[in-house]
Amino acid sequence: MKKHSIEAQRLLDELDAELAANGAAAGRSLGWSASERQIISMAADAIDRGVELAAAYAEAVDVKDKIKVSTKIRLQEMATTRLLSKVSTAVPARESLRSIKARNAVNKRWHPDAG
Repeated sequence: MKKHSIEAQRLLDELDAELAANGAAAGRSLGWSASERQIISMAADAIDRGVELAAAYAEAVDVKDKIKVSTKIRLQEMATTRLLSKVSTAVPARESLRSIKARNAVNKRWHPDAG
């Protein structure tokens, strides 16, 4: 597993803690899906790049260089925000009775031998 920056590791730890707390509050054990793990990994990588860009901004002397780097930083922040908006630590809602009945009806039609 790749070593992340302190900022990215902090985010990973906070997301895991939030998911565990929400699961404990609901009396359920929650985990990340494969797609959520990938998105979270991509967000951590984006945060790592943001840290590198912030260091480059701090080292930049010329105003033109600072403007270029700050533009990249803003784009990186927007990308990170977009990725994190796709991840939720909330407990999934219970399935409605209507959805359960509809699924059962479909299963009876397409799989009549399934009992």
